[in-house]
Amino acid sequence: MFFPLGDDNPRRSTPVVTILLIAANALVYFACNLGTSEGDIHQLFLRWGYDSANPVSVQAFTSMFLHAGLLHIAGNMWVLWIVGDNVEDKFGKVRFLLFYLVGGFVAAWAYSAIANVADPPAGVYEELGREHPPLVGASGAVYAVMGAYVVLFPEARIRLLAWLFVFVQVFRVPAKWFIGLTIALDFVQTLMAKGPAAGGVATAAHVGGGVFGILTALAMKKSLGGGGDGDAWEVHTGFAKTTRDGTEHTPRTGSGRAATEWFTPHEPMEDSSREVEDALVELVRAGRLREAIDVYPGYVAMRRERPLPPEVQLEIAHEFYRQGLARDGIAAYKRFLDTHPTDDEAPEAAFRIGLLYSRGLNDRAAAIPWLQRAAHTHRSPDTSVYAANEAARIGG
Repeated sequence: MFFPLGDDNPRRSTPVVTILLIAANALVYFACNLGTSEGDIHQLFLRWGYDSANPVSVQAFTSMFLHAGLLHIAGNMWVLWIVGDNVEDKFGKVRFLLFYLVGGFVAAWAYSAIANVADPPAGVYEELGREHPPLVGASGAVYAVMGAYVVLFPEARIRLLAWLFVFVQVFRVPAKWFIGLTIALDFVQTLMAKGPAAGGVATAAHVGGGVFGILTALAMKKSLGGGGDGDAWEVHTGFAKTTRDGTEHTPRTGSGRAATEWFTPHEPMEDSSREVEDALVELVRAGRLREAIDVYPGYVAMRRERPLPPEVQLEIAHEFYRQGLARDGIAAYKRFLDTHPTDDEAPEAAFRIGLLYSRGLNDRAAAIPWLQRAAHTHRSPDTSVYAANEAARIGG
């Protein structure tokens, strides 16, 4: 069994729309479910739940705020909280709200499309003139947000609690695997059920919402921008990256020596450290940063012959930062400061360490001294003010 605990993906703004959506769902749930008999709730769902036979209706909207039980709403809202803040951060508040609502509509229509070609299940809804039970829940819209998240932050780590009898462990897995496999599993269950739902779960709506989110994020990805070092808080992935002098470089993936060729587990670490150092320098200067951060842990584990050049160490740290990998980024920036303490970029490294502690790990005590250091030493007045304000916000 797996349960998502959260993600290691910092945000730069308060997720107002995500919070309001969660509050609205909770308000509707408690208003409709507390003190209401099971029969009245059943009638409420028949009136305001989504009817697959009437795809264009106000119920396509109202059904998104109805939930059948406490576990139903808690699960949906918890996942929305994990992924919604970062997608809202990227889309902007108004665009995110529209995306969420349209995602819910598309998910309902996907459910309707499958329901109208599938054999209706036998049940109590036949006497009411319906072939399928009413669809309720925010999961279709939430899956749309999940789909956008996996496109925009494929490498962001999702913290999963896994348990099997007495075995309990917390794992961190890339979003592309956790969310991708979740949507794929719902697709398989829909096929196996030969209908829009499996075991009372509207898997067709999940798939419809997820695919809509993926396609929308892919279409918008270039216009959303991001990934440049000039942005004080850019943790997004897959966009244009810049070098220290501000020139853009494009990652190369189709030529050159593969990253895995530079460091393989069977090589003696003490004999290959110089080769790995040279490989990292070559990968970074070629713009192949994703390969570089795959090789970098092997370099860290070795007896190192010499420090990496400052621009190479810094670009590796920046790539961890862009990927939202807080702990890796902090370690890489600290290594940069240890090996190149007087470099002109040292204040920027301190600034980003503070942000990663503050927003990536929510470790305020660790963040404050780094932010204060950046506030006093950064050559950019805007960044100095930003760092001071961030330190003050978290109690410094």
